[in-house]
Amino acid sequence: MCKKRAYRYSRRLCGRCSSWSSCIIFRAGSAFVILLFHSREVTCGLSGGVYFALEASAVVSEDNWSAIVNCDAGQDGRFYYSVSTTGIFCRPSCKSRAPKREHVRIFDTAAGAAAAGFRPCKRCKPDGLRLPDEEWAEAIAESIRLRYPERITLQSLAEEQHVSPFHLQRTFKRIQGMTPAAHLLRVRLDAARALLRDTRLPVADVGERVGIPNAAHFATVFQRAEGRSPSRYRQARAEAQGQAEE
Repeated sequence: MCKKRAYRYSRRLCGRCSSWSSCIIFRAGSAFVILLFHSREVTCGLSGGVYFALEASAVVSEDNWSAIVNCDAGQDGRFYYSVSTTGIFCRPSCKSRAPKREHVRIFDTAAGAAAAGFRPCKRCKPDGLRLPDEEWAEAIAESIRLRYPERITLQSLAEEQHVSPFHLQRTFKRIQGMTPAAHLLRVRLDAARALLRDTRLPVADVGERVGIPNAAHFATVFQRAEGRSPSRYRQARAEAQGQAEE
């Protein structure tokens, strides 16, 4: 399983010169620490980076948790919550499935959650913020690239993103040119080709490593995409490499 990165890359406004600058956001205890860098074109007088912290409560109170699981609209605007496993933040009234409590962090403002690197929920649109569809689709594609060995379905992706499966599939296909399932299969097959080429793992183990544990199904989808079986692909690659070394 891929280990979640301890940092995020983002962009934000400098509080000193109001220019957009690159930043790295990482977690230190309950605080999100931001290291801000200016581009060469910006003459702000700052050397190196600027550090500042955004406090996020790591302890979810009973009142906050009750508001989240009960979708309490009366608490909207009083706090926002993020979910570490999805990278999304929501209003308390969001109708999405309740996350695990240990994955939740509480923010006083939507701006604080966004500055900490979390994306606004597509369903509840906290504080009117909305992630552009292009960035949203790329975030889903990146999530698939990082988690392809896991069991991923359209339904599970939709639940994570707090949207309907129909909306996710339609938007993703419009922007990426393929369905999430097709993207997942392409990522898995790319990984399988690399394992067949660079390792001596049995074919069945290769399939399991890339998220297709059924050996017969793996052989079928690989041959359909590649025009030859995994074993023949490995043999052909080995022969081609041997000829190149002669």
